[in-house]
Amino acid sequence: MAYILPSRVLLGADFLLESIGGLQDKQKRQAWREKIALCFIIIILCGIVGFLTVGFQKVLCPDTQKYVGRFSPMGSTPGVLGVQGWQMNITKYPAIPGHNITEILQSPGQDITTLFQRKANQYPSCNGLAFRAAAEEPCPTTSSCPLPELNASTLQTLGFVNTSLIVGYDWDQVAALSNYFVLDGAVLNMNSYMALHPNPIPSDNLDAAIRTILQKTPGQSGRDGTRLFYYRTDIRKAVPCLVERYYAGNIDKITPGCVVSQLVLYAGLIVVLSL
Repeated sequence: MAYILPSRVLLGADFLLESIGGLQDKQKRQAWREKIALCFIIIILCGIVGFLTVGFQKVLCPDTQKYVGRFSPMGSTPGVLGVQGWQMNITKYPAIPGHNITEILQSPGQDITTLFQRKANQYPSCNGLAFRAAAEEPCPTTSSCPLPELNASTLQTLGFVNTSLIVGYDWDQVAALSNYFVLDGAVLNMNSYMALHPNPIPSDNLDAAIRTILQKTPGQSGRDGTRLFYYRTDIRKAVPCLVERYYAGNIDKITPGCVVSQLVLYAGLIVVLSL
């Protein structure tokens, strides 16, 4: 019974070709089918080439210029510091207890989120995770976090003005900063965590992964932990938590996806020109 349907289809096609197309000869009908099949294959190949030329770049590199325009490169604007990744104008704030504000502003855009008092329950993405980096209190003592609780009211009281721009880092800057690494394009400041835990935590897989990136990954790579964290299913679920809790900004350079899409585009151009 498996061959009945194709036979009927062929007979129906023959009838249409004979009655409508006027192709009475069997060889002519076969040649017509071959031409249609060839055209169909050409259409599919053209669709693939079109996707690689236009769609592939949209998938791997969506709205790059618009996305990059949201960032302000770290060190490019005087009188600003980073708070949870946002660039804040702090020129109205005279001092930070225990810190030299003039010295801090010598590196405009640097992250000072760790100086604010924070609670573990402020990070919903960390709920249900038992890893120390996700569950413990960010500020064990008031002296370690001299600024008031981090919220919109506090920032307004201190005179911090949000510029609505995200602090942008390049790979060299991340590599040069102590205890910083990149996770899916997000730059994370792990200084507070490493200060609390200078030694490895036994049986904590997330702690082991963080130390692998910070201590064993070559600085020239910008300390990109994306592959490690997404490859291991046991710590993949902690990625949103880490980004929410330790976010300091974003990589503002061209992403690996954009590089790949450009390589494919150029390779396709070479093939077309060669043909």
